[in-house]
Amino acid sequence: MAPSGIFIPLLVFFTQISNINGIESTIRGESLLINNNEIYIDLSEPINQLMFISSDSTLIYYPDDNRAFILKKTKSDTVMDEFLQLEPLSHNYYSQLGFQKIVEKAINDTLIYQFLSNNKKTPTLITQKIVNTKTVQIIIATNIAASNYTKIDFNEYSVFNGMDYIKKYTVTTYDSNVPVNTTEYLIESLREAEGTDFERLKFTIPANVDVEHKSFN
Repeated sequence: MAPSGIFIPLLVFFTQISNINGIESTIRGESLLINNNEIYIDLSEPINQLMFISSDSTLIYYPDDNRAFILKKTKSDTVMDEFLQLEPLSHNYYSQLGFQKIVEKAINDTLIYQFLSNNKKTPTLITQKIVNTKTVQIIIATNIAASNYTKIDFNEYSVFNGMDYIKKYTVTTYDSNVPVNTTEYLIESLREAEGTDFERLKFTIPANVDVEHKSFN
């Protein structure tokens, strides 16, 4: 659900607060959104870390430690990135990804859609709840019995240059219907990117740093 281009180029200032098994941590930084859904990230807290996210990989660089590695993505049923969802989700987003719509239900001002992936071995069930034209909740269940799933609550929307964007949302992972991990994403502010932003955030790895190659799976 990366930006399609209506917001970019854009500089985003964000905070991410995670609670994993009762341990809370905070990440703060800046993100540069550019063409082709590419994202550059400069983390200032808790450590100095630079990232470049593209459609097929993530490059991570630690300038203070002279360490870098690339995480390669493989094709799967993953339908949402885990970092900085900004653009509102359309009602046909999952249909465009090839998911089959199996439920469409209206209750007053609320629409409920359900989508099923074409992967028969490990099917993914998506439930999307829309209130007054805005998506307020997504549930992603890779276990059709729905005891293990991820719930995304879109808590707050705002407007930038006349366009809606997601200002605050929460991602919660459930194991046997019990919440185990929660991450809150807050867009502190955003503005149109300037030349100095591109120079600072579009980094390159020094030639003397060996880049390790790893896989998401």
